[in-house]
Amino acid sequence: ASHLNGPAQPVAPVANFTASATTVNTGQVITLTDASTHQPTAWNWSMTGGSPASSSQQNTSVSYSVAGTYTITLTASNGAGSDSHSITVTVNDAPPSYCIPTTSLDYNWISRVAFANLDVASNAWNNGYTDFTGNTANVSTGSTYTLTVEPNVDYWSGIDVQAWIDWNRDGTFSSSERVYARRGTGPYSSNVSVPTNAVLGSVRMRVRLAYGKSPDPCESDTYMGETEDFLVNISSGTAGPAGWVGQKQPALSVFPNPSNGQFTLELSSPALQTVSVYVLSLEGKMVYQKSISTEGLTRHSLDLSHLSTGIYFLKVASPDRVQNLELTILE
Repeated sequence: ASHLNGPAQPVAPVANFTASATTVNTGQVITLTDASTHQPTAWNWSMTGGSPASSSQQNTSVSYSVAGTYTITLTASNGAGSDSHSITVTVNDAPPSYCIPTTSLDYNWISRVAFANLDVASNAWNNGYTDFTGNTANVSTGSTYTLTVEPNVDYWSGIDVQAWIDWNRDGTFSSSERVYARRGTGPYSSNVSVPTNAVLGSVRMRVRLAYGKSPDPCESDTYMGETEDFLVNISSGTAGPAGWVGQKQPALSVFPNPSNGQFTLELSSPALQTVSVYVLSLEGKMVYQKSISTEGLTRHSLDLSHLSTGIYFLKVASPDRVQNLELTILE
């Protein structure tokens, strides 16, 4: 019959496309390339939440300003019909951009940093800065972990070791995010408590070693030392680290901080116990000591107004552990 030799009937397209990436950071562009078959003549892209949110081009691109999970759908059509294809993309918050400090001389450097499960050793100066953000410490909010820093030389009295963790992930290391500071000979080790309001996910920890001065997290140092950066992955939780015994350790807070030297120490302990309270200078000299009995929620006055302005370290030692906090006395 003659109709068997007539023109081929159009076939509805089968929609398909490729994406340059399915996991991106906010602001990054995803290129979308049509791969539909059966000769579509029209294309309709739906990219709700993106910029742009839609397109009628055969190929297009999109970016997202807010982290989340989004669906991209292409509907391809021709005279015989239409078909749709969708994929899901994940958009993460873009990591903040951090300052990179410099140090001029290689006489002294950081040879080891340990925090929670992280333990990284190095044996070279690396031009004053080393990016170790491929190494991650896993911690939980409300828990306390030991931070240990080892320089290649630990017996010089002018060594100054400081560490910061960007708890709010805003790209800066503020003074309130300094978790460790010590000038003098080693060892350099302290407990670090993860704030309950810390941003969950990956944040940056910076450890800096200097000599003869207290290092700023960003400034250039014309003398000797090194800076190393690591990642800290924060998850939600209240369980303490391995080694805690039951619930005997008192919860600890101090306010106001900073203050003019008058502080209130708040302790919460389910069992009656006696704790020792120490205040140390940056040089490690004990400048205050007292014993406190605590059961339930108790508050105690700490009168440090006789001390000079500056930064001090509060240590509260219970039978099971030692907790540390930084105190700042202002004029």
